[in-house]
Amino acid sequence: DDASRMFQVHVAERFGVNSVGYVEGWIVDPETKDQAPHAWNVFVTYENGKAVLYFLEPQNDTFVRVSQGGDTLMNGQLYVPTRIEF
Repeated sequence: DDASRMFQVHVAERFGVNSVGYVEGWIVDPETKDQAPHAWNVFVTYENGKAVLYFLEPQNDTFVRVSQGGDTLMNGQLYVPTRIEF
């Protein structure tokens, strides 16, 4: 949780960008369905004139485009948000 909060703050400090959000939710093993509470980041970019969301795992700097209408697979786990804060 601290890593995602720190990333959000440092981006705002360093780049003056406040489009990085803090996400709380669950990471779920797609095979066993085991789940654990977790926090990560979301950020907004523009691609071809459209807003696109990405999840960022601040513990290992992995990021993936957020899947529409479903859970997002990253690092072999499903990232299931329950709360997003900008």
